[in-house]
Parts: sequence; structure tokens; C-alpha cells
Amino acid sequence: MIDREPRLRRAAWTTLPAIAAGVVGLASLAVSAIPFERVQRAVDAFAADGHAESFTAALHHAAVVKVRLVAIVLLASAPVLFRFRDAIAARVASETADVIAYLSDWTPVRLTTSVVLAMITAIGAIVRALALRQPVNYDEAFTFITYVRRPLWVSVSDYSYPNNHVLHTMLAHASTTLFGIAPPALRLPAFAAGVALIPLTFIAARKLCDETTAIVAAALAATAEVLIAFSVLARGYTLVTAWFLLMLVFAVDVAVRDDRRAWTPFVIAAALGFFTIPTFVYAFAVVSAWILWTAPRTAGSLAKAAVATAVLVALLYLPILLVSGIRAGAAYGYGSGDEGGLIQFLRAWWTDLARGANPFAAALVAIAAGVGGVTSGPHVRRLAIVSIGCAAMAVVAQRIVMPPRVWLFAVPVLLMLVASAGATVVRHRRPIVLPIALLITLDAFRGRPAQYTEVYGPEEIAMTRDVEPATVFLKDRLKPEDAVATAFPTIDLVDYYFRLHTMPIDALRNPPHAPARTFIVANDRAGNDVGSIVREKHLDIGPERPQLLMRAEFNAVYLLSERSQ
Repeated sequence: MIDREPRLRRAAWTTLPAIAAGVVGLASLAVSAIPFERVQRAVDAFAADGHAESFTAALHHAAVVKVRLVAIVLLASAPVLFRFRDAIAARVASETADVIAYLSDWTPVRLTTSVVLAMITAIGAIVRALALRQPVNYDEAFTFITYVRRPLWVSVSDYSYPNNHVLHTMLAHASTTLFGIAPPALRLPAFAAGVALIPLTFIAARKLCDETTAIVAAALAATAEVLIAFSVLARGYTLVTAWFLLMLVFAVDVAVRDDRRAWTPFVIAAALGFFTIPTFVYAFAVVSAWILWTAPRTAGSLAKAAVATAVLVALLYLPILLVSGIRAGAAYGYGSGDEGGLIQFLRAWWTDLARGANPFAAALVAIAAGVGGVTSGPHVRRLAIVSIGCAAMAVVAQRIVMPPRVWLFAVPVLLMLVASAGATVVRHRRPIVLPIALLITLDAFRGRPAQYTEVYGPEEIAMTRDVEPATVFLKDRLKPEDAVATAFPTIDLVDYYFRLHTMPIDALRNPPHAPARTFIVANDRAGNDVGSIVREKHLDIGPERPQLLMRAEFNAVYLLSERSQ
């Protein structure tokens, strides 16, 4: 009996892939048999206005065909997986053991450095946490309304807009389900990844350079305003940067230390990066080019890793590929951003990177990066060169300048160059390196902006800062027979705050046909002046001007008089 139970457990574990393929295949066939009308009702229930225009009968029919093909493949693969269950289980066990052994072989960090790194990370976390309650921006509100708040089966199959950073959407769905929809809960995944960037920058820089450079780079990552900004915005860019740094760490062990055990975590990190945002292709290209330059002998292994990554990514995106396709992502890659060349890209990227710094400090960082490009070791220097090279190729191929946030993952590379220049000066004065790193980190508290923005500039602040007070102003005034009118982009921000403060969302999204009163939320700086809202919503205001009820710095609330209704 003692010998039999382990064998039964092993048999159950080894047959799990075959059972899963069969169960998922049968479930897919069952799902494909659900009539369009029933699916449409379920999808419409989670649309902001109760009607998902993008879900059509043609889309449903195409999805049914693809789901049934996948079901056939799964059912056909089940007996094959059962036949080779022992070989598959042995391979999985071997790969898992190799990865565990590989991670356990990492060189430990000195105790004093570990303590300072922990302090730097804690300071960086506090600085980020202080901004978690700042106003939500448009992309955050839109992403929450369109994807995060919906059931996961909808979120992971709907790629109608590239705002759906799928892995981030799943994590934000979990955090808002557990902790509510307040900004800190919505931003928790981006915040956690943003804090993790600090030790990940240290690990990557330590493998590429040395421990002195690494601790200075970590301090710079903790205090860099652009990294702080994306750590307190519910978007997937800090996740992408984290996956890039992890992939880079594994790439160093593959290319420099010739440790083949690192290929498996390399592929997993890459796949998760793609699953966050498809523009991770830039990060993957940078690391792949660096590997080929550093270790040309790995070309065959890199090709296999790329194929394995593609297979994993296809499996992760399978619901999207079956239901909505990736047209939105392709359109984003070729039709978003501004026309221009490499110089324009570098200028825009630098402006975003140097946010919050005075001209002298920005110039000092630029000089330090240049010095680091000369004095740093070959690994970081090559990484910087291939980053610029990949950016140049992307600009030429796409003929547009992608938004700087797409290249956020390259910020730690620049910080490593700056840290390398600083480490050159203090490399043989180790007792002063750790206090300097702490002082650099503490500088993050000085001159903190009133609001961190996704797009650097005053426009986002004007759009978002006081939408919540304007919305809350309506809470005790709205009646069931009233309506609220506003326009893009304010409407999604108002929608979010309606849901946050448990206000009647129908007044905004499905107002009465003949409301007793209509409140207007206007924002002249965002292009939502009263006149444009009246025209867009076809409101009959009569001879009298709308009555101003409340004015904040940027947003205002108006009331159409009852006589004009």
C-alpha cells in the first residue's frame, strides 16, 4: 500500500495533459454550440452602454469555426499525449530540476550590499505608494471600463483596442476583485512591477557589470521619475520592463557563461512579456541582437528559443486569436505615433526620460551616459548600441515614431551607463558607494510632482485632475429621471468615478429619453466645452444658457434649466 500510493499519484500527474486536452476540447465544442443571441446578451451585459457594437453575427460565426477547429485538434492530441505521457513527464521534471539548480547557483550578494539594496527598494516603494491615489488618467479609466471590470473570459478574448495589456488586465482584474476598484487597487500590478524594477535593475547590472555599478543603477531606478510615473499608472509598461530585465539576466548567463539551463526561464520571461503587450517585440529584438553579438555560437539555440517563445505566445493569445484577432495590435504598430525619423524618436524619448529634471541635471545625466558608453564594459556598451540600432530599424520599417512609453524598457539600460560612469570614479572607494546610493534614492522625495503622467506635459493633468470632484458633486443631486452628458475623453473618466462612488451609471451611459434635468460635465482644456457637448449629444438647450453649478480648476458642471428640457 505504501508503494502503491506514490505510483497512483504519479499516474494521475502524468495523464493530466491528456485529460486537460480532452476536457478543454469537449468544452470548446460545447461553447461553440451556444447560439449567437445568447452570447450577445452575455457580452452586452458587460459593455459600458449595454451594447457591444463590435460583437456581430459575422464575428461570432468566424469564432465558432475557429473554436471547433481547435477543439478537433485538442481531442486528436489527447491520445497522443496519453501515449507519450511518461516521456513528457520526464522532460518536464528534468527542465524543472535544471531551472531550480540554475537559480540556486547564482552568486550571493554581500550582506552590506543586500541591506542597502533592501533600503533602496523600500524607499522606492514608499515614493511610489505616495502617488497611488492620484487621479486616474484616460487610458486607466478606459482600460478598466472596457477590459478589467469584465469577466476574464471576455477580457482575455477581446483585443478590440491595444489598451488591453492582457497579462496586466488579468492581474488588475484580480486585484480589483479582491480589494475594490479604488486607484491603489487598480494600480497594484503596475506598482508591484515598478517596485520590482529596482532589485531587477541591480541583478541585471551586476551580471553585466559589477556590484558597484549595480547598486548605483538600482538607486537611479528607484528615483527616476519616468519609472515612478509608470509604477503608479494602471498600465502594463512596468511589467514589460520587468520581463525585459529578467530576460536580459538569463541572456547574460546564456551568452557569457554558456549556461544552457537559462534558456527555459528566458523563453518563459519572453512569452510573458509578449503576453503583456505585443510591442515587447522591440525588447525581444534588443536582447536577441545582443546575444548574437556577444555569442554568435548561440544562434541555433536562440532560434529554437524564438520558436518556443512563439508557440507559447500563440497558446497564450489563443482566445484572442479565436475571437477577435490581432488587427487592433497590427493597426497600432503601423498607424500610431507620429511620423518622423530616428532623431525625432530620440528627442521624444529623452524628453520623456528627463521629466522633472532641470536642464543642468539632464545635461549631467546625458554626459554621464556618454562617459559610461566609453568606460563601461563591452556588455552594457553593446546593449546600448543594439537598443539604438533596433529603434532605428523600427522607425525605418514602420515610418513612424512610437510613443516613448513603448521603449520604457530601455530606461534601465541608460541608467546602467550612467551608473557605470559614476562607478568608475568610486570603484576603489567602496565605503562611500553605499551611502551615495542611499542619498541618490532619498532625492526621489525632493521636488515630487503634484501628479505623475503617462504622457509628459500639462494636457493630461488638465484632463484628469478634478474630474472626481465634479463627479462627486453630482452624487446627491442626481435623481432617477436625470441624465448626465459629457464627451470623449471625459466620459470614461466620469464613468470610472461613477462606479467608484456607486452612482447610477445609467444616467451617464443610458440616460432617459426625455430626462427631467440634464447635467453637463465640461472641460474646455480637453475640448469638451459646453457647446461641443450640446452639439454632439443633440441637446435642446432652448433660449437660455446652461446654468453653471460648480467650477473646479479645469472641469465644470452645468445644468440645463427645466424649462429648456
